[in-house]
Amino acid sequence: MRYDAEMPAVIHAVFSELRIGAFTVHLNNRKLLRGFFEGLGISDGERQTLVLREVDKLDKRGIRTHFDHVMKRMVELAGPAAGKTFHTFFVDSWEAGGQNWTEKMPEEFKRRRGYDLIPYLPILTGRVLGDLQTTERFLYDLRQTVSELVTENFWAEMQRLCHAQGMRLATQPYITTGNDLDAANFTDEPMGEFWSHPFQPNDYRATVKAAVSAANLNGRLIVGAEAFTASDTERWLSHPATMKELGDQVFCLGANRFQFHRFAMQRFPQLKPGMTMGKWGQHYDSTQTWWEWSKPWHDYLARCQFMLRQGPVVTDVLGLSSEEPLHRFDHHPIPGHDYDACGPDTFRRIAVSNTKAGIPDGPRYELISVDHDGTMTIGRLRKLRDLVLEGAVVLGEPPLATPGLENFPHADEELEKLRDEIWGTENESDRSLGKGRVFRGISTGEALTRLGVLPDFDGPDGIAWIHRASMDTDIYFIASSSDKPVSFTSTFRVAGKHAELWNPETGETHPLENTPVDDKRTSIRINLRSHDSAFIVFRPGDPVSKPVTAGKRDEISIPEPSEIHGPWTVAFPADSGAPKSLQLDPLISWSVHPDPNVRHFSGTAVYSTTFDVPDPKARIILNLGRVEIMAHVKLNGKDLGILWKPPYQVNISTAVVVGKNRLEVSVVNLWVNRLIGDQSLAEDSGRDKNGKLLSWPKWILDGRQSPTGRRTFVTFPLWNKGDALRESGLLGPVTLEAAEALPVSGL
Repeated sequence: MRYDAEMPAVIHAVFSELRIGAFTVHLNNRKLLRGFFEGLGISDGERQTLVLREVDKLDKRGIRTHFDHVMKRMVELAGPAAGKTFHTFFVDSWEAGGQNWTEKMPEEFKRRRGYDLIPYLPILTGRVLGDLQTTERFLYDLRQTVSELVTENFWAEMQRLCHAQGMRLATQPYITTGNDLDAANFTDEPMGEFWSHPFQPNDYRATVKAAVSAANLNGRLIVGAEAFTASDTERWLSHPATMKELGDQVFCLGANRFQFHRFAMQRFPQLKPGMTMGKWGQHYDSTQTWWEWSKPWHDYLARCQFMLRQGPVVTDVLGLSSEEPLHRFDHHPIPGHDYDACGPDTFRRIAVSNTKAGIPDGPRYELISVDHDGTMTIGRLRKLRDLVLEGAVVLGEPPLATPGLENFPHADEELEKLRDEIWGTENESDRSLGKGRVFRGISTGEALTRLGVLPDFDGPDGIAWIHRASMDTDIYFIASSSDKPVSFTSTFRVAGKHAELWNPETGETHPLENTPVDDKRTSIRINLRSHDSAFIVFRPGDPVSKPVTAGKRDEISIPEPSEIHGPWTVAFPADSGAPKSLQLDPLISWSVHPDPNVRHFSGTAVYSTTFDVPDPKARIILNLGRVEIMAHVKLNGKDLGILWKPPYQVNISTAVVVGKNRLEVSVVNLWVNRLIGDQSLAEDSGRDKNGKLLSWPKWILDGRQSPTGRRTFVTFPLWNKGDALRESGLLGPVTLEAAEALPVSGL
């Protein structure tokens, strides 16, 4: 639960009236929770007895009671804003643990599985009953029953309740107590997550692909992502340039609404970096050194997210997941093709139309790829057989047995017959059956090749992509993971349309030269800068202007490149402790300067110098070289914008003049160096042995400065005295370069 100081009445209603369920959490540590309780308006007496209870998620009464006492109350408090500006309830990641019992479990189990579970209850104590096979089959039946109950009575019922109040439901439906892909069907905005800095062993990107599949299969266009979640490895080291590559990769998975995992509350906004959620979360808020310069990055995200909501993702394959009730989806890319993942419930909706299997009035697929753990239910086998007879193509290995005790052992006898009917003999890797085909023992890519399905996108390694189709327009988003410029030719499965580059950094669009490969494909030569991205848009009709190509360098009267040597005057803020100004010749990192106030400076400093241009006749690029971490460029008083990622280059042709030019480059760095420097000063707050803040010190409550001279303040320190400083400032070399004819990346 996230507490918002503006809504104490709502939160108080939650804590004081939620009284159903079997599990309790006692919050009675007054020292730790005093400020929290005060914010809620809870009295001293109530603090000793406050109890939070977990609802029964296998019974509709659980979520109904919770909804009536919490979510419905919020709708009532929102009044006319409900369903409008206040329009969505969001369920974060499932962290409630497992549940395998409910009041009506015996009757529900018998109704669904066809036998009484009571004699098998000793198995739940860890015993083997009868034999291992019987025991395992019973446990499968129990897991399946739990999965069905939580899907129907929690996820589906919660969505129904939200809709009845004019609200939408957004969820992160994974690592639940049932089948995640089934749960994902009952959300208006499916959502995944991904972790950053550095990539975690499990960075959860597979959850994004699962959410994208749920959206595609259920006619949803918006897919959320809890974005750039981090632990103590982040430590104020992230900034837009470090986030872009990972963000682009997730865009290529299909996410199109980033929700940053950050700690939003700043009770004392004058304290910087300020409050954190312990070691967790991306430090992404207004107390960041670079926050005021983040608009170009946010504009980039906005353009990408808007474009990536135009039409569904184009997919060739339906990946049919295992029937294991606690199956956890894992992403397995198919080179050149995209796919959707399908759970057992969704598979029941699959039908064949014009020899293609898919969702009626939804996506259709060239191939169904079947996954299992050695077992398959009779219901799924029959469905697969019927789909193939009608024209579907299936890839997968035959199962060995059925799961569960229902109709066992007769179910295994039917399985053998169906298995032989669908897969034939072991030597038949490509088998015709009715109007369809069955493959086994080959890769998904090989199966598509045999079907004559051309790759949707063909490009070099290191180029991620996604393809969306909106009516008669095809939209490809491509992103490079290389830290160097790349030039390559890519093939797109589009024909008969003109191509355009849409640059998400600038909003500019340019027609592109494209060459037909055959009657189904088009090739385009593409140039991308380091970690660059672009939309390649195919539309019918003729381009409105002449397509661009990578041409020859324009003639220009300056050397190429021509370095701006300085000397550079660097001005620091008056209240920073650093010198008002100093000269650097050559450029060096602030972190190695002999003055400790420069070494430990965090914030913005302004570099200035002059340079001569004898006779500018063409486009001139100012290349700042290396910048740590962002730069804001002005030339002769004209604002040329913010450079927030490599390459730190800007076209100065509209501002450069003959003769002497005055250049100003403002540069911002990270909080790290100042945080390390402050750790050498005396402590100004009461903290535990790990450095965690115990209480607000009086000097903060009184609105005064730190009595020990510290310039930063954090509730949870992540840097120590003696840690290595980060390179900072303008490092160069700074050069003037003649511009190439407009490249595909749109510079």
